[in-house]
Amino acid sequence: MIEAHTGERQSGPDREARRREIERVLLDAGLLQGPRKLAGESPLAEGSADDGRLCAALEQLGPVFSGFGRYLATRVDLLSPVEGWELAAIPDRREALSTTEVLARIEQELGQPAGQVFAAFDVEPLEARLFFQAHRARLARGEGVIVRIVRPDAADWIECDFPLLPMLERVFAAAGRPGFPPEETIAGFRTFLAEALDLRSEARALTLLAAQTVSPSPLRVSAPIHDLTTVGVITVQDPGGASLDDLMIQGEAGREVAREGARRLCLVWLQLSMAGHVFPVEPWGPALRFLPDSSIAFTGGPFTQLPEASRDHLWSYLVAVSSQTPDEACTCLLREMTLEGPASAEEQLRLRLRQAVPFRDGGWGGSGESMAELLFLHWRFARQHGFRPSEPLLAFCRSLFVVAFTGRRLAPDRDPLLQAFEEVRLLTGLSQMTEGLDVRRLGESLERYAMLMTELPHQLDKALTLAAAGGLRPKPPEPREALRRPAVSSATFFAILLGSCAVVLLARQLGADGWGERLGAILFLFFGASLLRLAVRS
Repeated sequence: MIEAHTGERQSGPDREARRREIERVLLDAGLLQGPRKLAGESPLAEGSADDGRLCAALEQLGPVFSGFGRYLATRVDLLSPVEGWELAAIPDRREALSTTEVLARIEQELGQPAGQVFAAFDVEPLEARLFFQAHRARLARGEGVIVRIVRPDAADWIECDFPLLPMLERVFAAAGRPGFPPEETIAGFRTFLAEALDLRSEARALTLLAAQTVSPSPLRVSAPIHDLTTVGVITVQDPGGASLDDLMIQGEAGREVAREGARRLCLVWLQLSMAGHVFPVEPWGPALRFLPDSSIAFTGGPFTQLPEASRDHLWSYLVAVSSQTPDEACTCLLREMTLEGPASAEEQLRLRLRQAVPFRDGGWGGSGESMAELLFLHWRFARQHGFRPSEPLLAFCRSLFVVAFTGRRLAPDRDPLLQAFEEVRLLTGLSQMTEGLDVRRLGESLERYAMLMTELPHQLDKALTLAAAGGLRPKPPEPREALRRPAVSSATFFAILLGSCAVVLLARQLGADGWGERLGAILFLFFGASLLRLAVRS
């Protein structure tokens, strides 16, 4: 039997005994119909907030039920933000493993004792989570690292409790949600958990993310140490910095720091997801570090990547939402959804999106509205009208909920997602505008242009010589002599040519970020065009 409150497993678990224990906990919490059901409405009734009973029950039932509650919190296509907010408060923590268990696990995974692998290893855990435990350590070369291990009882818990998760169906039915799709969400949770427990896959994602990150960037990636990484253990660079909890306890003095952290997190997440890079699916607090230089570091967790078509659809959707054009937003959103309801569902959804108001229809509460709340409302309405999200959209929705949840904790009086989106949109526009000024793309054109300008002095010299010898016949007089432009001397030509050369030399002194070269290219083209024009006029 599994003791729910400690997570300790006894030999030979009795599945039926565990079923009775789960039922007892749910009955005691008043979540099931029965003689001990508490009076009043059950949690998760449509549009109502959880009063804490379901969260307390899931926490009591151990890591699988707690983890499922936290996963369910991110399913904003099924639940309101208030319900998700309550479920997200389920603690992602457990009693720490003993030192003996930790050292045995490391030796089992890495093939040698921790004392031979690390120059120093802190046996006091950095964090003890539902399925993981992390420790700080130091390599022989002096580099600080974080060592995270999969808890040795994770597989036992999953084997025992996953077949019993459908018991929660009765909870949702009692709360007036008979159409709630527990089978689908349980399958999604199983897939997500399998990916999360494969730390070697996580190391590959971190390596790819590090390769995709171009300096300067507000993102710092904790690169994995592949020689010290297996399926059950991952070792990554320790980025330092502050945790989410550190930012939360700074009080009034740290409010601006927290607001900036919220904006930076949303900015980094949007840039990664919309640029086609890998991005974290659940960037909860323990996987985040806020560094002193205002950058964000991801230290782990499962990652995903959006296909190009999905990125285009979702970017157009976000633009339509920010522009307050619900019909266009609906068109873009439905490109990433499958209709499972009647044919009339699309027109009904369009009408509902035109009338959507988060404050009235189920947001986080308060007098204001945020971009995230409107997105959540769209996704939930679409689901209610019979549209199922694609896998890329679902991963995007879940990840956005975690980012928005964290941003709201750090800056409850701001809309960091909208602020970050406007910045990304501006940067995207500037990037597209300067794309044509990329020196690498203009290389061939500049090379041909430079060859032309190299020949220009020779052609000018020939023209001046010919003119001095009287070989050039004057043009017939024009009707309006006052509009004739004076000829330009050879000194002017050479002055402009020297200016062009000076610009090229100056560009090399303007740093390594590419802007000096671009500026030089622009000015070089300007001087060159002026020179050619003067040559033609002369």
